[in-house]
Amino acid sequence: MPSTSYRDLIISIQAAFKTGFLAAQKALEYQRLKTYWEIGRRINFSVASSDGTLFLSEKLYQDISRDIETQMQLNLTPDTIGQMVQFYKNYPQFPKNTPLTFTHYLALQRIPSSAKRRQFEQKAIKEDWSTPDTKLAIAQ
Repeated sequence: MPSTSYRDLIISIQAAFKTGFLAAQKALEYQRLKTYWEIGRRINFSVASSDGTLFLSEKLYQDISRDIETQMQLNLTPDTIGQMVQFYKNYPQFPKNTPLTFTHYLALQRIPSSAKRRQFEQKAIKEDWSTPDTKLAIAQ
């Protein structure tokens, strides 16, 4: 839309940046969530099909963390790897098209009941909760 002044032009450019960066950030967060779920799925599948040679354990998570850092220069802590495994266990079907981030799902995983977790998840989506909002609602 044509601007009538330089100030309007700058405001328009700023709006385009904000909109574009926000969309990029949301896409990145969604891809991160999908990747973490997929890693959790692969670890769970590998352990289940290993005939007892692999076990879900801190040692396994440490080994994965070390090897991923060595081979890919990515710093994934053993704790994060364990969270990915648990995320897949709690959500065996990937939550497609969700606006929630991995940190939202970390908070939701504190709820032992899958039905109650699903209720909180839907409410977080409907009410556009931030991660701190989600944590606070769960704590109450």
